[in-house]
Amino acid sequence: MILAGDIGGTKTRLALFDTADSKLSKRCEQRYDSKAYSSLSEIIKTFLNANPAKPAAACFGLPGPVINGAAKLTNLSWNVSESDLAREFSIKAVRLVNDLAATAAAIPLLQGEQVDIIHAGHEPRNKDVYAVVAPGTGTGQSFLHMQGQRPVVFASEGGHASFAPETKVQIDLLNYLQQKFGRVSVERLACGLGIANIYAFLRDSQLEQEPAELQSRCAGQDLGAVVTQAALKEEFPIAIRTLDLFLEILGSHVGNIILTYLSTGGVYLGGGIPPRIKEKLRSKRFLEAVWNKGRFSELVRSVPLTLITDDHAALIGAAFLAQNLCV
Repeated sequence: MILAGDIGGTKTRLALFDTADSKLSKRCEQRYDSKAYSSLSEIIKTFLNANPAKPAAACFGLPGPVINGAAKLTNLSWNVSESDLAREFSIKAVRLVNDLAATAAAIPLLQGEQVDIIHAGHEPRNKDVYAVVAPGTGTGQSFLHMQGQRPVVFASEGGHASFAPETKVQIDLLNYLQQKFGRVSVERLACGLGIANIYAFLRDSQLEQEPAELQSRCAGQDLGAVVTQAALKEEFPIAIRTLDLFLEILGSHVGNIILTYLSTGGVYLGGGIPPRIKEKLRSKRFLEAVWNKGRFSELVRSVPLTLITDDHAALIGAAFLAQNLCV
């Protein structure tokens, strides 16, 4: 029996898995309001009281960097330690990983309706390194190296790497954001708030007009979500152009990740935004932004792009990592 967790600032999922015959089989799962608890330990205690078990190993994916087996969680005042959890719950092996690293670990197990192929890629290519890119509240990413059947995951804060514009409009966008923020990272653009930043640039630079109706819709709402929805309905030139610029910037970043990690096994798109714009991810605008890598364009084009449709991927990956702690 192993214990797996997907820990977030809003919600926490815990599950017990059987590992008979080396296969993961979920025994039970519960979801908790993270902010209603003072610590991860308190949630685990509640879960195990309701579902009595003695896990042989545990793994938890959580937001933020893990350093020397410990983490201070983003958006929560929790300090979590592998050694403390192992001692408190008498679990022989406990591992903490970044939540995107847990998602990456799930890649070998995702199939069927859990994924949707955006671009099939082509041969020849190596298939042992994979990457995850997850635009949502922020821009998360990670990568996975499969060593035989054993997953080796690597966390990344690459979403905070510097934004590299590729067109005149993107250069103007960079200059606009530098006036507001100083340094401009990829995450300033390739996430929900990034869509709002792109929209503000087009409006304030008078490259597009902001219609009164769209301004009214955005009042008091999530601007990025409202603009994206309008663009998908092909309403308002400023909304359409905002999403087009977002697709170009995200696509270029995905292509950079393929080259940086040499993730020729495939890139998996997670996070909250990709499922909402699935058909746009199949567009020429997005795909050509991914592939526009000069002499390496053909290598990048060979790499499959896959949408993760199962929001339990991080939990599945954490279970896979916990299972490997028992080997």
